[in-house]
Amino acid sequence: TMGITTYTFVFIFLPITIIGWRLLLHIKYKDCILSTLFLSTMSLLFIGSYDYRFVIILFLTVVINFYIVKFICILKKIYLKRIFQYILITGNLSVLLLLKYANWIRTLIETTGQPWKLLLPIGISFYTLEQIMYIIDSCNDNTYHYSFLDYISYSAFFPVIVSGPIYSHSQYMEQLKEIKIKKISNEKTMQGIISFSLGFGKKVLLASQLGRLVDFGYENIEIMSAYTLMLCIIAYSLQLYFDFSGYCNIMEGIGLMMGFELPINFTSPYKAASIGEFWKKWHITLTKFLTHYVYIPLGGNRKGKYRYIVNVLLVFLISGIWHGAELTYVLWGGVHGICIILDRYLKPSWNKLWVGLRKIITFLTVSILWIPFRAESLASMVAIFKGLGNFKVITPMEFYQTMLPRTATLIKASGLLEDQMIFGLQKVLIVVFIIVLLYIVFNVRDVAYLRTQYLSSIWMSLICGIILSFSIMQLSEIPVTFIYEGF
Repeated sequence: TMGITTYTFVFIFLPITIIGWRLLLHIKYKDCILSTLFLSTMSLLFIGSYDYRFVIILFLTVVINFYIVKFICILKKIYLKRIFQYILITGNLSVLLLLKYANWIRTLIETTGQPWKLLLPIGISFYTLEQIMYIIDSCNDNTYHYSFLDYISYSAFFPVIVSGPIYSHSQYMEQLKEIKIKKISNEKTMQGIISFSLGFGKKVLLASQLGRLVDFGYENIEIMSAYTLMLCIIAYSLQLYFDFSGYCNIMEGIGLMMGFELPINFTSPYKAASIGEFWKKWHITLTKFLTHYVYIPLGGNRKGKYRYIVNVLLVFLISGIWHGAELTYVLWGGVHGICIILDRYLKPSWNKLWVGLRKIITFLTVSILWIPFRAESLASMVAIFKGLGNFKVITPMEFYQTMLPRTATLIKASGLLEDQMIFGLQKVLIVVFIIVLLYIVFNVRDVAYLRTQYLSSIWMSLICGIILSFSIMQLSEIPVTFIYEGF
């Protein structure tokens, strides 16, 4: 597997792809066909590094969707267009449901029996939504005319194939057309390097450190005290944010170095002062997709209070199921839907509270709701909530050794402190580390702002250089995957 956080990707695949793409753009033969062919090939190679069968599934999906949509667009009768459109959407969803959810549905019906050996392609949840977006838009508005090569370069585009953001076909094609005409600016390239460096730091130096602590806590719930479970819950909120937003920043950076401006997926979501505001700042492209292609077609808030409540709950249940084939995700989505409804009807009273208090309550609510999102099962989730009432358990020292292990090793090697004092120091370091991260989350501007405002700053260049260097040195010690790769 050539994951994003591997030496193969960083030192071989990425430089070859970016340099090759930019050089071939200078060859204007047949609308820069060589550069598009190269990009498509490298994207498929990246997907194939996970499993060659993923390429076959994606390629067949693209071929079927592209040519059936072309056929639908030449039909004259509206009802025929609608029939074929619904059949094609159903086909795409059926593949996703079969590969991702068939075994889960079986376990809900019967507890016995071996699970089917189904192949789950990387990023299938993301590229299925992009295919559906293309089908609906093309069938409703017959103005999208792409070549097959351009369309496969969009469908396989490696910066978004694994974990998003969900990229609109029209955005991609407009930018592709512009890149072929204009030279990629030095400003975009520098912004890309800043975004890539900061995103890498988020993943490697922050999310992965937090992940060690979270994993130990969730795997040993019965021996965790209430204090350390609270620490785990906050740590997971931070881990999930830095992991997923870090991925998006990395890919935004790669996109910018190639001339593409990927859609922004996060705008400081933990600064939100309500659950409604949180969902306008978290995983923005998924929220927009569900709003535009599910919520509005269902009637939105235009058909009365009760229909609005049903629509919101349905959208968030879909969001929960989209994230994973477990009842915990369904519960997570459903509770968020209830919170959105309460947010709408309690807004006048809620807005009377001090804004700082609203932000703290919102962050704590979101953090608590991440428990079913992270828990392996409903039983595990219940155990965590029970553990929050257990103030007498003494958490083992191994818990505190999960994070910042090198710091303790260096101090121990120096002989300056005894083991007990080192353990005490580790406890303090973990708490301080999390407090510093909370300060960053609540007070520091997002990467999209930093890369534009401090583009020419020498300090920003120095900081990015240090962060990227330290991150690369840590690559061999961190998990290869990102959390959202599982979705």
